[in-house]
Parts: sequence; C-alpha cells; structure tokens
Amino acid sequence: MAIPIAAGIRTVSYHQVPHIYLGTLFYFEDCRLYIFFPNLYDEDTQRTFLIDVEYEQFMNFLLHIQGNVYDSLLMQHFPSSWADAACKDKGRGSEQGIQADTREPCKQMLHYILLPSGLHLVWNQLQDRLSSIGFHDLDLQTLLLNAKNMKTLFRSEDPGVLLQQFLHGWNFAIDDTYLVPNQTLIDIGKEVVASKHENMYPQTYLWKTCCLKKTLYEFHLGIPKSGFVTQFYPWALTGTTCNMTFRAGKRHPFTKAGLMYSQFYSSTKEIFNAAKIFPFNSTSVEGLTVDPTLYKLWNKDTGRSGGSWDRGKLQKAYLTTKNRLCTALQSSQKKCCGMREEHRMSWTFFQWVGKSVRQLPATQYIDASNPPCHLLSITLMCKFLYSNMIKFGYGFEYVLGKDCGIYISTETMKVATMFLHLLRVSLGGVLLAADLGLWIDIGIHIPITDLLWY
Repeated sequence: MAIPIAAGIRTVSYHQVPHIYLGTLFYFEDCRLYIFFPNLYDEDTQRTFLIDVEYEQFMNFLLHIQGNVYDSLLMQHFPSSWADAACKDKGRGSEQGIQADTREPCKQMLHYILLPSGLHLVWNQLQDRLSSIGFHDLDLQTLLLNAKNMKTLFRSEDPGVLLQQFLHGWNFAIDDTYLVPNQTLIDIGKEVVASKHENMYPQTYLWKTCCLKKTLYEFHLGIPKSGFVTQFYPWALTGTTCNMTFRAGKRHPFTKAGLMYSQFYSSTKEIFNAAKIFPFNSTSVEGLTVDPTLYKLWNKDTGRSGGSWDRGKLQKAYLTTKNRLCTALQSSQKKCCGMREEHRMSWTFFQWVGKSVRQLPATQYIDASNPPCHLLSITLMCKFLYSNMIKFGYGFEYVLGKDCGIYISTETMKVATMFLHLLRVSLGGVLLAADLGLWIDIGIHIPITDLLWY
C-alpha cells in the first residue's frame, strides 16, 4: 500500500496500516470489508488500529451520512451515535447484575444491514467529508476486500459451471466499477481426489517431486534467466513427494499478464490445520529444552513470575498438541485427501482465463498408467505420520527426561531441539531450507587423510 511521507511515497504491507473492520458482504459471508487510513500510519508507533477518538469521529460521520441518505424507516434501527452504540454493546454484560464489579463488562457485537441502493452516495459523501479541512488524518481512505474459504463455496467438476456459479454470486454482491483490476487478486484452483464410490478404501494423493519439477519446467516457457523463485516443501521428510510454490520473474510473460504465484500441495495438511495453527510450529515450545535453573534466572532478571517462560504452560501446550495429533489421525481414517494446485492472478488475467476455462472438458481424468502422484491408502498414511510422531516425540522426551529434568546440559539441549525440529517437519510439507539446524546447502569436502578412525 502506498503511504505518503515527507520524503515521498513509501510502500508498506496492508496489515501494518491502521484500519477497521466494516462488515461482510451479502452472499459472501467470509468476504470481509476493511477500510484503511494511510495518513494514520506512523513508523515509530506502528499501530494498526484507531484510537477511541479517531474511531468515534469516523463512526459519527458515517452514521450522520447514513441518516442523510437512507429514510427513517431504516435508520430507526441504527444507533444514534458512537456513544449510543458503546453503551448498547455493554448492556447485556453490565445491566444484568450478575458480574463482579471488578470485571470488565462483556461486549456484544452489533450487526446492521445497509441496503445496496444507497452505498454509492454514502461512500461519495464520506470521502468528501473526510477530505475537507481538519480531517487530514482520516483522508485517503481505502477499501479492501479479503475473502477466505471460497474453495468450499464454489466447486464443480465442470470448469464452465464453476465459473458461472462464481460470477453469479460475484455480480450480485460486488460492483466491479469500484475495483482496481490490476490490484484485485483472485485464486483459482484445481483439486484431484479419489471418489468414494470408485474405491474400496479411502485414498490420498501426494505430488511426485519429479512431476512437479516437470511442471515447473513447462511454466518457464523455455525463457533463459526467467527469474523464477521456487520453493520445494518435502512431505514428511520423504524424498519422492513434496509440495511446491513458485513465482515468475518481473519480466516473465506470466508476470506481465497478471499471474502472481502458483502453489501445488496435498490437502493432507487440512488434517492438522487448526485455524492456521500447525503442530509444534510455535517456537515457544523450544523453551522446554532450556535448563530449569536458567529459567529461574531469566524470570528473576526480568521480574516476571512465569509469563512466556512458564515451563508448566509449555509442557501443557506440548501435550495438548500431541493429543490433538492423535485425535486427528484416529478420526481421519475414512477421509479421502487429494492434491491441489492454486494460481493467484489479477482480475484482468482472471477474465481472460475464464474465456479459456469454458472450453475445457467437463470432466478431466489423470493417466492411471503414469499418474503425477503417489496413491496411498489413508490408513497407511495416518500410520506413517503417527509413527513419525512417536519416533521423534520419544527421542525428544527421552533426552529431556533421562536426568529427571533436574539439569539440562548444553549438549542435551541441542539434541532435544533437533528432535523437536524433526517432529515439526515430519508431519507434512515443510520448507527444510528455512530450518538451518536441519538443512545443509553447502557441500563440505573432507580429505581422506584427515579422517580419524576409532
């Protein structure tokens, strides 16, 4: 996002700019609407929210403009001001007489529906009001749409039918004239999964590493120095199956056309996905490898009794993760997991792709004699992942417990950390190059004469 500063224009990520959540779109419940205020961005404070004074000022403007645009039949259901809404959202928690006085009253989310007929006037009047003298901080506001979980809302075996379903809902809920085509990004994906009625047992598909490299070669279009940035994610420490992401260079025809990046992965990650939290991904759990005496010194030095260095909480987090893994693997014995490919592109490129998609056959099949994937039973896959968890989990717990946890030496800490990292990367597709402790990208040649035999 372009931010005006004294030295000119600076580009920063959207999540670093102060913003507020406005609501969702009808028909797209997971499509959220945010409004950003670039003039409130401050590199020193680095806040992403509006303070109460700014929030109150903006909402009062918005309520006043809505009152001018919509009739009284609708506005009688809305709060009169920011202060009125602030009292109403605490009414349930503060006026029942059942909470202690020391507790903060629970807030109730207030939802209101605005009719599309007046949104154009509301937005134009809001921009005019905030661009006037005295409201520079709230000027240059920008709307952002962020949609998730569309893969479960729109899906079909026929690409033409899928595109028709999506455009029907899109045109109903969104006015394209407010979009910036080259900055509106959309994901389109294809998934191959075994049908239950075609197999005696549930199956899972895993991408072959050789086939993904062949796909990457085709995307290069034979252009030398294409500037591709590619990452391979070995699946559960295996060598023949992996996930892949890539992004073409700035001068590549795909980038100029509007293709941002592509990813190929197995949907087995959904087994362990808990709202984007994956097993043992938190670096805080590595605190279990630190000597307890050193814990006490850190807490004493920082003046904290526990906090992020609470060993009991870390042990509970580790055991909770193991329990979640066992439950997920045991409950997934009858699932069918497929392989996906997703491509993020601009709205302009998507419209061009849509014309070609309509010409594809309704149902596409893969070559059974030479498939681009490994075919496994889901039971076998779950047993393999469970054995990885038991193997590396046992190593981690044994190393820490061999001295009864009273003293943890430096060498013990290194070995325990290694087992924890192996446990983290042995449950799915992980970028091993990002883990310096497990990745060696430089070949080291040791002369035979320097070897010591013992």
